[in-house]
Amino acid sequence: METPYQYYDDSNYPQQNKDILGKTIDLMTGQAKAIELMYRKMIEMQKDTENNVAKIEEVKEDIIQLKKDIEVQIGLSDAEAGVLQVTVHKKATSLCWLKVDKEHVQFCNWIGKIRARIWAQLKMKFEVKQYVKIPRKNFRNAIEFVNSITFDDIDYEGKRERWLERREEDF
Repeated sequence: METPYQYYDDSNYPQQNKDILGKTIDLMTGQAKAIELMYRKMIEMQKDTENNVAKIEEVKEDIIQLKKDIEVQIGLSDAEAGVLQVTVHKKATSLCWLKVDKEHVQFCNWIGKIRARIWAQLKMKFEVKQYVKIPRKNFRNAIEFVNSITFDDIDYEGKRERWLERREEDF
């Protein structure tokens, strides 16, 4: 009686089966080594990626800081400086008409002094020597500051009393 395993009896082909088994083991060993090598390379790539991400974060922080530094250094454009100048002139004119008699001579004498005080206050507020050096990002704040100035605000270091004394002496 024949069994289904009769065909797999290696007694007839002992060397051939051993060769096939040996080749199969060699093939599986090679595949295991290849998988192990791929795994090591993947771990290495992961570490490199983590290092690169850390470097990118450092560069990103440096770029953000440079951007902030540049924003501080960029002053007003010509157009913005012109708008600020017109705003200061309008404010000085309105303050001058409030405090000075309506005579043209007095107005002309005081308008320049009031403008100078406004400019001085503006430069002190933004800590610049020239108004065009006000950081561009603070343009709107500068306009709002000028518009909010009152006659009492431009009196710093007690100079208003001297103004009024001079005014009485000059006229």
